[in-house]
This record gives sequence, C-alpha cells and structure tokens, in this order.
Amino acid sequence: FILVSLLLVVLVTVVIKLRERNLIKIQKKLEFELDLRTKEVVSQKEKIEIINKDLTDSINYAKRIQIQLLPEKDDFLSIFPKSFVLYKPKDIVSGDFYWVKEFDDQVILVCADCTGHGVPGGFVSMIGSILIHEAVVFHKQRDPAAILHEIDLNIKTVLHQKDDYDSNKDGMDLGVINLNKKTGLLQFSGAIRPCYIFSDNLLHVIKGDRFSIGGYSLAEKVFNTVEYQLKKGDYVYLFSDGFADQFGGHENKKLKMSGFNKLLNELVKHPIGEQHEKYDQELIKWMGENPQMDDILLIGFEYDS
Repeated sequence: FILVSLLLVVLVTVVIKLRERNLIKIQKKLEFELDLRTKEVVSQKEKIEIINKDLTDSINYAKRIQIQLLPEKDDFLSIFPKSFVLYKPKDIVSGDFYWVKEFDDQVILVCADCTGHGVPGGFVSMIGSILIHEAVVFHKQRDPAAILHEIDLNIKTVLHQKDDYDSNKDGMDLGVINLNKKTGLLQFSGAIRPCYIFSDNLLHVIKGDRFSIGGYSLAEKVFNTVEYQLKKGDYVYLFSDGFADQFGGHENKKLKMSGFNKLLNELVKHPIGEQHEKYDQELIKWMGENPQMDDILLIGFEYDS
C-alpha cells in the first residue's frame, strides 16, 4: 500500500512538473510572439505617424497658400475701415473664402461657400478665388450677375462638368457686391447666398437666386443684380451657412436661420468694431461641447462715406 502510494505521489509530481515545463514553454512562446507583435505595432504606429506628419505638413502648407489668396487684414480695413471678418475654418483648410478688390470708387466684395470643407473644399475655394480674379480683374466684369455667370461657366469648364447626373457636382454658393463708396449705391447678386442690410435698425434682405455656381441644374441659370441705396451708418452683412448650421444650445439642435437672424438683430446694436468679438463669443457659447460642424464666414461693414 505504501509503495503504491509513493508511486502515485511520484507519478503526480512528474505529471505536474511536465505540465509546468510545458506551460513555461508556452508562456515563453507567447511572450516571444507578443514581443514580435508589439514591435510590429510600434513599427506600424511610427510609419503611420510619419505619414500623418507628412500629410499634416502638406495640408498646413496648403493653408498658407490659401491664406495668401485671402485679402490681407490691413488691405481689407483700408477699403472698409469700419468692418470685421469672422473666418473660422472647420479643419486646417477651408471651403469658405472671401475676395475684395477696389477700382477707383467701386469695390467688388465676394463671400463664398464651397462644396464641402477641409481639403476638398480648400481645392474648390482656390479654384473659385482664381476664377473671380479672372472675371473681375482680367475681363473687367463689374456687374455682380455677370460675374456670377462667368464664374459658373468657367468652373464647369475647369471641372469638366456637364448637365447630367454623372458629372461631379462640386461648386459654390456666393454673394457678390459692387459698392460705389462715393454714392452709396450697392449692387448685389447671389448664388443662393443673401445680402443683409440693416438701415435704421430695420433688416432688409436681398435674396440670392436659387442657383449654385457649378454643378448640375435642371433649369437655365439666371442671375439678377439688385440695387440698394445705402446711407451713412447702414450695416451690410455677407455670410456662409456655417453659423446657422452649427449644433448647440440646450436642445443640441441647429441654430438655423431664425436663430442667426435673432442674433444679428441683437448684435447690430453694437458698434461694428465690437461685433467680431461678440459673434465669436456667441458662437462659442452656442456650440458648448459640440465640435464645429462646418466652415464659418461672416463679413460685416458699416457704410461711412
């Protein structure tokens, strides 16, 4: 009995030792494989970081080019001494842009909202800026509707767009102002985007036509120029749809045009020089913890001639 018991103990001990040895081998093998996998993951991570850095550097360089196409702050203020521009790209580069040029007493001002945002929107915005420059400076277009018409034709040519469902739909919505600073006569034409004018604290809305620039359209595009006589102290606003489309508030909903119009009616009571900061503060307050949904552009100036 004792001998059998000893044999069982020895057998069990041997089995346990063998299992321990096998477990140690398996553990070492797993550790070795884990170490290999970890090195692979670290290597892939480093490669991804290098690629990401290269892409980010390229996009940041594209941002520098895009900013150089925008009017310089001092130049803009020399044309509109009482003005502000709230320009907040969603990503590094923006699908929103603005353009301004002065010719004697006339000023051409453009506020544009391109298809998409980020890199795709940035590409379209740079194309749009060049086409506006070509229409106004090279071809000497001064009528806002004629400017829109030429840009629409040219962007279709550049992007090889045809009036069918298969062509790309990239384009932009924009408003164009021709302001005679001497007489106060404002001419406006819009592709979707409107022009807001506050005169004696009353809002006057000049609606844009229902066609975007570029893309597909069932009907023939017709852009109209509307005239408005400004007087000293009138406020004029052009803007993209980014502000109104921003989610926020207690119910986490879009601000919408109704909320944006309410905000305009409140902040128009402040001097134009204070409004940039006011709008920025109200936007941050409205957004709360929400991310920015779209590029945001708001231009305001006071007619003071």
